[in-house]
Amino acid sequence: MTIFIPTVPHSGTWFLLELFKTNPLLHNVELGFVMFKEDHRSLEKRNVIHTHLHGNDHVLENLATKRGKMHDKLGRNFYRDFNMPLMDAMVKQFATVVPVRDPLASIVSRHRRHPEFAPHNYMIEGWLHVIRKWARDDIFYVPIDTELSAEERSILLNHMCDHCALKPWSAVEKWAEKWTRKNVTALRPEFAERYKAGDVDWIRKTFPNEWAQLVEYRGVLQPFLETLGYKDLLWW
Repeated sequence: MTIFIPTVPHSGTWFLLELFKTNPLLHNVELGFVMFKEDHRSLEKRNVIHTHLHGNDHVLENLATKRGKMHDKLGRNFYRDFNMPLMDAMVKQFATVVPVRDPLASIVSRHRRHPEFAPHNYMIEGWLHVIRKWARDDIFYVPIDTELSAEERSILLNHMCDHCALKPWSAVEKWAEKWTRKNVTALRPEFAERYKAGDVDWIRKTFPNEWAQLVEYRGVLQPFLETLGYKDLLWW
């Protein structure tokens, strides 16, 4: 059994991965390690395979030089030329779960952690890829920042377990109740405060390219997000 979790950066990746790690029957591994390193036989295991959607050369150059030996070896060519088409194939083959977050919130989080990667349009391109390429595939989406009660979150996660052919385990209810953010950065807190305050003028000035692209593709992004319960986002 394989569960595939492809994610746009800062959209709830670790929220899901940490939940799946609480299941002792599952083995968590990065897609790059599955294909090229010691976990090349992981497809035979009960596991969760994760990878980020990356397609921007500038970002990939940085990743290749800053993320250790595996990324040094694989570099941008793996992510740009191999990773994306492999993901397209895997979502058709394996039970797939994708966490979802307001793209603008993800962009703000990304800039807090990695301002050197700006502009962050590659993140919007990631969502456009998900919507356009995977629209007809059987994917379970987990919105992590919509207004849901603990009971509604419990139902959502239990449906996710059904999708993955898993029996809900004890941590699932605890996750639904607490709904705790993971991998949170303390860097540049003023950015998060501006987003929470709905300071549109500041956001437009700070992220002009990203804002323009969000508005340009609102007709694609908004219907997708609305089906998951999103309402009245700042860029709508």
